[in-house]
This record gives sequence, C-alpha cells and structure tokens, in this order.
Amino acid sequence: MKRKVVQIAGFTKVISLPSQWVKKNNINKGDELDVIEQNRSLIISTNKENRKAQKAVIDLSKIDEGIIWPILASIHKTGYNEIRINRLNSNVRKVIHDKIPSSLFGFEIIEQSSDSCLIKNIAEGTPANFKSLKRKLFMVTSSQAKQSLEFIRKKNRSEFEEIFSLEETNNKLSNFCQRLLNEEITDMKNRYEYFIVWLLENVGDGYRDICREISKEKDIKVSSDVLKAYEKVNEAFEEYHELFYKFSLPKIAHFHETCKANQKNINLLLKKKTGQDAVVLAHLLSINRTLYDFIAATIFLKAELDLGV
Repeated sequence: MKRKVVQIAGFTKVISLPSQWVKKNNINKGDELDVIEQNRSLIISTNKENRKAQKAVIDLSKIDEGIIWPILASIHKTGYNEIRINRLNSNVRKVIHDKIPSSLFGFEIIEQSSDSCLIKNIAEGTPANFKSLKRKLFMVTSSQAKQSLEFIRKKNRSEFEEIFSLEETNNKLSNFCQRLLNEEITDMKNRYEYFIVWLLENVGDGYRDICREISKEKDIKVSSDVLKAYEKVNEAFEEYHELFYKFSLPKIAHFHETCKANQKNINLLLKKKTGQDAVVLAHLLSINRTLYDFIAATIFLKAELDLGV
C-alpha cells in the first residue's frame, strides 16, 4: 500500500496509519507506537499488550492427511493463539492427537466435540526466551547426532526410540523459536535467525531419518569407513555450534573447508557402497549440505562488515 506524506507546522511530515492495521491492533488516540529506522525503511509496531489475540478457524476435512500437520505448524509459527478446527474426521483427529502435544510448545486441546475442537496457547513466550531456547535447540540437535552414531555402533535398535523422542523435542523448540521471531518486528537479522532455526530442525530430521531407516533392518551392518564419515559430519556440526557462539571469519572459513572435505569423502564412498552403507551416506550427504547453508546466514548475523549503508 502507499500513503501520501502530509506536511504540517512548516517542517513536520506525517502519514496516516492503515485503518485495518489500526483496528486489528486496537490502536487508539494517545497510544504510543514503536518506530524503528532501518536503512531506507521505517518499521512501526505496537507492543504485545495492545494486540488482540489472533484466532484461526479452519476446515481440514478435505485436505490430504500428509498436509494437515504442515498447515497446523504454519498457523502456530505465524503467531495465532487459538485454532478452531471444524468438521473433524478421523485423519484430522489422528494428526491433532499425535502432533499437538509433542510438537506445538504451549498449545493444548481445550475443547472437543464430535465434529470440532479448539486448540489454544496456554503458555506465553517472550522474545527474551528466544536466546535460551535456541541454545537448547543446538544442544538437542547435538545429542541427536552423537546418540544416533553411538546406537548404530552398538547395533542396538531398541535405543532408537530415544532419537525419535529427541526429534520431537527438536521440532517443538524450533516451532516455538520461529513463533517468537514472527511475533517480533521483522528485520533482516530476524529473517536470518529464522533460517538458522529452520536449518537446525532440518539437521535433526536428517539424523532421525537415518535411525528410521536403520531401525527397519533385522541386522545393523554399517561399515567402519561409513561410521568414520558419520563421525566427521558430527564433528562438523560441533564445529559450527562452537563458532556460532564464538564467531570469527577464520573459523567460518575453516568450517567451509570442513564441509567441503566431508562432501568429497562421502561422494567417494557412495560410488562403492550399497545397502545400509549407501542409505546412511545419502542422509549424511544431505546433512552436510545443510551445514553449508548455515554459512551465509551466520556471516550476516555475526560478522562486523562495512556494507556502506
């Protein structure tokens, strides 16, 4: 939308606020708004106390089962506090009961009938929580990496359930971190923070998928050189974890070379491996490529660069 600038009292220039935004956020005469200058942009926002709780009403009865959860997760991440689901069927009901408690932090089913249910946020988070939750997300992802390798080495399929439990925690933390970021003023740094959280979830999904595939096998048979490649990818993640909190450009350059060496090694192994080895290597290659994706976002967040702005 566009707004014309109006000049009053000689030098003061003003623009009007969009009426829909004013109504949605319950803005009244005399209220204070936050105005942040960001290069050529001005970001105008109101505090959380002035905002009305966002509510969504949806019908998922004709949606493919595989898409139901991504839709609910997206609504949660966007910042809605209540989700009413109408025309419940067995597919929707199953997803709700399987996923809401395990993956949507702070959300509970508080009403349910034969044909509808209400899901509500009962635990408010604050932006101050974001840093501590992100640290926990790093730690959970690190545990997924270490424990999955240990369980494969021990050839103990029964312990893979611990990895699946950690993956649920990973999802819950990443979803809530993304929700907190969406509730705040959107600037470039928030976008890159969001991307890093999303990548941490992807790394966790990669380790989950390895365990999911291996747990289907009657006997676990992964060769020593593939386990060594697994260890190297885990070490790369730990290298990134450390440099994120103790950043320097030489460290990020070294991390880039680590990922590059891992990719070369995995590709060489894939040319001569089959069976479980090939399955593990394919997932390790995907995880390693995700680690590459951290680099640009981390440089933007952490490096003190003179960009001429």
